[in-house]
Amino acid sequence: PWLRSKAGASISSALRIGTSPLGRSLFASQPIQEGDCILQLPHAAQLTQHKLPQEVRLLLDDDAVARAAAAKVAVLLMMEQRLGHESGWAPYVTSLPAKDQMHNMMFWDLDELDMVRHSPVYDEAIEQKERIRKQFSAAKPALERFPHLFGEVKLEDFMHASALVSSRAWQTSRGVSLISLTMMVLLILY
Repeated sequence: PWLRSKAGASISSALRIGTSPLGRSLFASQPIQEGDCILQLPHAAQLTQHKLPQEVRLLLDDDAVARAAAAKVAVLLMMEQRLGHESGWAPYVTSLPAKDQMHNMMFWDLDELDMVRHSPVYDEAIEQKERIRKQFSAAKPALERFPHLFGEVKLEDFMHASALVSSRAWQTSRGVSLISLTMMVLLILY
């Protein structure tokens, strides 16, 4: 009901939920023809930077590093997480993995990184961590002006939100959007 009310989406009866070797999955239960619409998820059912309160968005826009679309979506996710069950996105936000459930290079310690030192993965992980630290440093002063929305602003929370965005966001006509299979599954289940 939550996602249906948020999305006003249409869903094909050709879809079903099942289990694959990769976990919970969405399957076609009948042939789908080219051009068939199996799921319509409007912008209202996507978490985008445009859903940030305007005063927060404007402060982030003042800094070239903090204005990155993915960083803003991470900030929005932090805000929604802070709101907890009061968030209009609570069913989705609470379904996301906790930091200790994430398998993201951003959370690797030095020993883990050292195991891949001689591969491109090492450089990518170091660059990603540095980019996230810079974005956090640029965004933190703006976020601290809104303690009622963000509480205590911590690098580890920003890293977690950034990892969630980098692993689940899609590029859409409105920029970076969190559109998750979880949201689609919730829509089908209810």
